[in-house]
Amino acid sequence: MNSMTPAPPRLKLPPQTTPFIGRVREVQDLTRLLADPACHLLTLVGPGGIGKTRLALEVAAALADQFTDGATFVSLAPVSAADYLVSTIARALGFEFYEQEDITRQLFDHLSDLNLLLVMDNFEHLLDGAGLLSEITAHAPGIRILATSRERLALTSETVYNVGGLDFHGDLQASEAASLFVQSARRLRPDFKLESEDHPALARICQLVGGMPLGILLAANWIQTLSLAEIADEIAHSLDFLETRMRDIPERQRSIRAVLNPLWDGLTDEVREVFQRTSIFWGGFTRAAFEAVTGGSLRSLSLLVDKSLVRHDDDGRYRMHELLAQYAWEQLKKSPEDVQATRRRHARFFARFLEDQLADLMGDRPRSAQAAINVEVENVRAAWRTMAELHMAQEIRQSASSMWFYFLDSYLVVEGMELFEQALALLEAAGDDADARFCRGVVLARLGSFLAVNGAREKGKAAIDEGVAILRDYDDRAELQLALYNLVDTLMAIHGWTLTPEDGEWDWTAGLAAAREGLAIAQDLNDTNKIAHHLYILGWIAFTQHQYDEAEALGRQSEALFRQTRNLAMLGTVLGPLLGRVAETRRDFAEGRRLRLESLRVAEEIGNALDLGSNYAGLGYLAYLQGDYAEAARCYLRSVEHHRTLPPRKMRWVFSGTLVNIGKLWAALGRSGAGGGGAVVHADAVPPTAARRAWAGEELERLRALLPPEASDGGRARIVAGSECLAGRVPRRSPRWRRQIR
Repeated sequence: MNSMTPAPPRLKLPPQTTPFIGRVREVQDLTRLLADPACHLLTLVGPGGIGKTRLALEVAAALADQFTDGATFVSLAPVSAADYLVSTIARALGFEFYEQEDITRQLFDHLSDLNLLLVMDNFEHLLDGAGLLSEITAHAPGIRILATSRERLALTSETVYNVGGLDFHGDLQASEAASLFVQSARRLRPDFKLESEDHPALARICQLVGGMPLGILLAANWIQTLSLAEIADEIAHSLDFLETRMRDIPERQRSIRAVLNPLWDGLTDEVREVFQRTSIFWGGFTRAAFEAVTGGSLRSLSLLVDKSLVRHDDDGRYRMHELLAQYAWEQLKKSPEDVQATRRRHARFFARFLEDQLADLMGDRPRSAQAAINVEVENVRAAWRTMAELHMAQEIRQSASSMWFYFLDSYLVVEGMELFEQALALLEAAGDDADARFCRGVVLARLGSFLAVNGAREKGKAAIDEGVAILRDYDDRAELQLALYNLVDTLMAIHGWTLTPEDGEWDWTAGLAAAREGLAIAQDLNDTNKIAHHLYILGWIAFTQHQYDEAEALGRQSEALFRQTRNLAMLGTVLGPLLGRVAETRRDFAEGRRLRLESLRVAEEIGNALDLGSNYAGLGYLAYLQGDYAEAARCYLRSVEHHRTLPPRKMRWVFSGTLVNIGKLWAALGRSGAGGGGAVVHADAVPPTAARRAWAGEELERLRALLPPEASDGGRARIVAGSECLAGRVPRRSPRWRRQIR
């Protein structure tokens, strides 16, 4: 070091006037990386306003003591050209050049004597000078460089660390983004108190700004004027809302638009085009989706990632920050033709995606297909609306069955019903448009099913009737076949899928006619899966008409075809609930037990909670009929355990049948003097009141006494679970169930 240059202070970092919030994982990651001897240049990369500078300063302050010469901050925001990098670094270090020539060598010589953490902030506009940093680390091994940039420096010696927004998911009390908002609000309103009724609005604010610290600070700046709900609404309405007149905030950060406009201005036409089209995605996207929807290439996707316009996450998906997406969408809307074209490409891509999932949804990999759709569900919802709004008949037909399966099997019946109702409203607005009318038929055939499952069975039947009438006018027999099947399924739901020969008669004329017509169409189409479904439902009708030989014959044909197509969900439904019931009615207990056990194994394989519970209930009833009351009790409790995972309406329907059988068990035990009393629970005894719920819970508790001692604890847990289920305390999402078909 030149003797005329004073020793630098150990810590030359700008003071921070507010506490640092969150980023625990990021600080730990960066500390670990900078401790690695192989890491000489570490770049924090992320969009403007994401908090790169503050994070770098926090890490530098924490690690300064580990460097003999501390840490120095170099602000590059005011530097207009890479030619001035050397002099800017020297000035920050307090180093004075001692010759007029070769100042770069002088800086290298000076740095070679130091053990220092050098923070280079805002490097994105000086990328043509990034090579200087590699030269510094080569000449001065004691120097570690921590740089921040909106774009990676593209140096072989560089380690890149992507910085995202503050965490805003999960519990609001633990949310980093929410904590920053509250801290910022209290600087403007010291008496600000976050009330419980404000939690949804604050969560929405954090989501809308994607946890971006600058966005949170700008939003909190309105706390003296607006409520949290109003702030959230304004953010959703326009990016221009996020601005401030605070004098101590740099001009380039006084609004989100001030941050993003220079970014847009610096993009080439090619990158601008794909950037604005990428805003069409919801919840992320894959490379295949990007290329199909935006028309971009792998190179253009890489450019978006390099410029922090898109991030590539650990799950392999690409995502755009919420505020960037809002800005990009504004740019796209300047060309209405491009908006419509992009929406159509997005809808077509996800229509094909949904169509590709259908075979697995109906086959032996339903959980795999469910998981795939779970990942893309936000894109699926958006694409579905586009299809309806733009009357995209082919795409609606491609998508409708998978949409229907997905929302039914995920127990999201209400959400699925709402999506189909919204689609129907958009299609009805089109008037007599032929494509829109066909789409209405497709939607109505499935909407009716949603309505029926949700309890509005007569309304569901009316919707399906209308769908059938529409579809008869079009040359699409596969869609007509589906509508006919759903019509029969809804008629069965109206009269009770739990019908037994003792439950009385009803007019089968319409149901039989629809089932037979659907079977004929399926046979003409040579569609094995559809044929099997119609044989199955005809078997059920035969069973309720006391035609046991025909029911068994139809069930066996259906079983063979479902085995052939590997439709495990329907195979299990045929084996237990249909063929098992036939054997049970004939008092062929060994065959009934065999069928129930096989159906149980299938249900376990695919995670079908409905069939698991139903088969345990069936096994319990078989044990009861043979006088093995302890085994009956064990099976009923297992049935309760599985049925409690169903949504309330579905749970109560299937649970009533289990309670009937428990009542029969009590009656039998009362006659035999084995305890338990003689109360009989009837099919209409699904507890509608608190008192009836409590009574049913007591009945379940009494069942515990029938368990052997070694099963007591587990039995008690299952009884408690069943009691909670009857009280309506059920999870919002639960394991899969299925009965419908395409």
